[in-house]
Amino acid sequence: EKLLETDGERAADSAFFVRLVDAHREHGTHLRALELSSRAVARFPRDPQLYTQHAQLLLGARDSVLARGLARFPKHAPLLVLQ
Repeated sequence: EKLLETDGERAADSAFFVRLVDAHREHGTHLRALELSSRAVARFPRDPQLYTQHAQLLLGARDSVLARGLARFPKHAPLLVLQ
């Protein structure tokens, strides 16, 4: 990730983001992977590989996001409705 800050040429490469997001996903830092994926899709809106990767992350997080939210906010009505 330090390359994003120091090497603007790499940050301009969508393949770099694909690899970086995959690395975070493989290491279990799913929220960071999702954050980087969101940035990548915004930066490269016409890249189908980035969009597909982002969609996979979102779909994979669907169940865990609700469970985490309910654990943190068990009495929050809008979250309870989503069950």
